[in-house]
Amino acid sequence: YTLTGNVKADFNPADKPMVTFKLDMSKVDLRNLFPKTGEDPATAEEVQQKAAAATGAPDLNDIPVNAEGTVTVKTLVYDNITVSALSATMKAVNGKVELSPLTGNVWGGSFIVNGSISSKEGKLPAALKLNAANIKIDNIISSFKVDKRMLSGDLTLNADFTVDGLTMADIRTSINGRGEYTFKNGIVHGIGYNPNILSLDTIRSFSLFSNEKQTQISDSKGSIVFENGRLTFNQLDLKSQYLNGNIKGGFMLSDLSMNFDGILNVESVEVPITLRGTLRDPQVSIEQ
Repeated sequence: YTLTGNVKADFNPADKPMVTFKLDMSKVDLRNLFPKTGEDPATAEEVQQKAAAATGAPDLNDIPVNAEGTVTVKTLVYDNITVSALSATMKAVNGKVELSPLTGNVWGGSFIVNGSISSKEGKLPAALKLNAANIKIDNIISSFKVDKRMLSGDLTLNADFTVDGLTMADIRTSINGRGEYTFKNGIVHGIGYNPNILSLDTIRSFSLFSNEKQTQISDSKGSIVFENGRLTFNQLDLKSQYLNGNIKGGFMLSDLSMNFDGILNVESVEVPITLRGTLRDPQVSIEQ
């Protein structure tokens, strides 16, 4: 990376010296500082083991100075995620870093983060407030190395959450909090029904609808709960030319496993639907 900027230090014998900085960087790669969890989604047990073993983060209390200032980064790479136009205003005092704010662009959208990061037992626990806008769902899924295009749409999310550390393994197993989301232009790919081709009775023998190829998700707002790496949505509404319905449930960030249940209305008949498996290998079925 290329680093430019300036640093100013004020020394006070009674306290740590205060360093004031303004740094501009072209590219930063954090993959050596925060090891990747793997090219493919691991099992929940493997991710938990990685989170438990990830104790190599620097102890912020050992930093011999306090500091405040701004950092800009044109491109930041973290795990399988690339962030552009990153800008942070921060203050580090006595082992605690305050972000106010951290902004950038990722997954086709933008984000603003405020909060704090501290040190504990070789990790960097954080309490953060996130405002993300126009995030592309299929871009998020692709960052987990999932090649099947199952869901797309634009997500806006406002959430307060905590994590036990800043490695991807820590985030995927320890995120806790809640938030509110808005989902627009949503499409479920690979699920559809066309009565000109299949009857309802025939549909019951299929594990996955296959003819219309996609079902729109009506624009909706709802709540999301983060609990030890599990994301739970209160409800998603489905609609297309020939069917409508709703599903609710969630998935685990650790192994990307899903557990959704819902009801589809097909030809005025309510049909229970379940979504299991993982984002890499989804299993959709309806009641026989």
